Amino acid sequence: MWSNFAVARHSPYEFTLDFIRLDFSGKQSPRRGVVVKRVNMSPQFVEQLISALSDNMSKFASNLAPSSLESLDDHDDDPD
Repeated sequence: MWSNFAVARHSPYEFTLDFIRLDFSGKQSPRRGVVVKRVNMSPQFVEQLISALSDNMSKFASNLAPSSLESLDDHDDDPD
């Protein structure tokens, strides 16, 4: 399922995440989105999800550090 936008809402008892697909066509603004999935969850689960996403995002970002990107650029100049 592809989503490139999300909306979060909450009540005193639950959180609702709507995952939306926005379609872009050229230079125009995106058309109205289509909800591709709606997920309801408890506040406790949201807290665990935020922690897991934060941990994974940190690991992802550390793999894209400028030093590793520079080493890729060095190989591009190599004629072999």
